[in-house]
Amino acid sequence: MKQDALALLKKDLKENTLRRLYLFHGPESYLREHYTAQLKKALVTPGLEAFDYTLLEGRDLSDDTLRDTAESLPVGGTRLVVVRDLDVYKADAALKPYLEELFCDPPEGTCLLFVYDILPFKQDARTKLHAHLQKNGLLVEFAAQSSSDLLPWIARHFAAHKKQISRADCEYLVFLCGNLMTSLSHEIDKIAAHATREAVTRTDIDAVAVPVLDAVVFHLTDALAMRDYPKAMRELLDLLAMREEPIMLLGALGRSLRGLYAARLALERRL
Repeated sequence: MKQDALALLKKDLKENTLRRLYLFHGPESYLREHYTAQLKKALVTPGLEAFDYTLLEGRDLSDDTLRDTAESLPVGGTRLVVVRDLDVYKADAALKPYLEELFCDPPEGTCLLFVYDILPFKQDARTKLHAHLQKNGLLVEFAAQSSSDLLPWIARHFAAHKKQISRADCEYLVFLCGNLMTSLSHEIDKIAAHATREAVTRTDIDAVAVPVLDAVVFHLTDALAMRDYPKAMRELLDLLAMREEPIMLLGALGRSLRGLYAARLALERRL
């Protein structure tokens, strides 16, 4: 369903059959921002952004402000109103009735886009508002991408820097830095700037990339398994330097150790 919604969004943009109501959420902020920009490019006439594009912050948003903005006539073809970090399902008593009205019948000439950025998204399928959204709009979740989509994307971004990288090193970069495009794009920029040759190596990656918690924990448990205790201590000091909460460190260590134990049991049973 998640991919279906994203495919529908792409179809809307390609065929220029854009809806009047969208809601974007999910951890992949790179794609959220990309498709927000694509909507703006498709809907707002260049030079008329001051009239036909408005960004509203959800915190302390009043029904009067939203009404005045959403129902203003566009100067060009269509008006885009982006509302960021408003919990539409838990809006206050003054705003909720107007939100239901908007979702039931979005104004002509206006495209409403609600974006969950910092605010966690928790839908309530029992509400009228959700039913209106399902009928009149499109709910799109931008989840972390699969390897089949992510690895070619990494290679293309290195190619834009006139660099080449092997598939194995693309996979290593994802393991080390996580699978979110926003953080990966920053790491790719740093690695490409650091690499002195056209072919990016694992040494280039290790030199400048900032590892995610699980990657450092993996190195720590790997060192413990090999009884390399000085290396394990260095990895532990790196973990402490990351200033993660102790409970997060303990949870990540537990996951990794459970994985090692599961692998041992599988080997013993010749699975």
